[in-house]
Amino acid sequence: MKMKKMLICTAVGTVFLLLIDYLWYALITIGPYEGLADIMRDTPLFLWLVLSYVIFSYVFCRLFPIKDGSGIMGGIRYGVMIGLMVYVSYALMRHATETPGSLSMWLIDSVYNIIKVGLLGVIIAALNGQGSRGDISGAGGGER
Repeated sequence: MKMKKMLICTAVGTVFLLLIDYLWYALITIGPYEGLADIMRDTPLFLWLVLSYVIFSYVFCRLFPIKDGSGIMGGIRYGVMIGLMVYVSYALMRHATETPGSLSMWLIDSVYNIIKVGLLGVIIAALNGQGSRGDISGAGGGER
């Protein structure tokens, strides 16, 4: 992927993740996360929060051309697999090691995050011009 496209994908991915997480955590699902209030900061450290989204988006975009698949469905499959790897395993680790939060809360959070990164896969596929039947045959991340 060319540098300009990589920067655009990373920026769009970062903004998407920030906005969708704000909607989910700050506006839609306030109640289920009240049990975590004792371990949460009153005000997030936004520099570190944004940096985490930039890193996630960059790596997600960078690895995207390596994934076998095509177009929007390839983007969905890629996003769902990343979601399963990252969020479900992390949720189960947190449930196993932390007292705040229930298993159902962590699993709901995992489902949300799988959907979120599935949508991110669709966005990145579209930004890469893969539309509904684009080709990711240039596996290995070479220039297109």
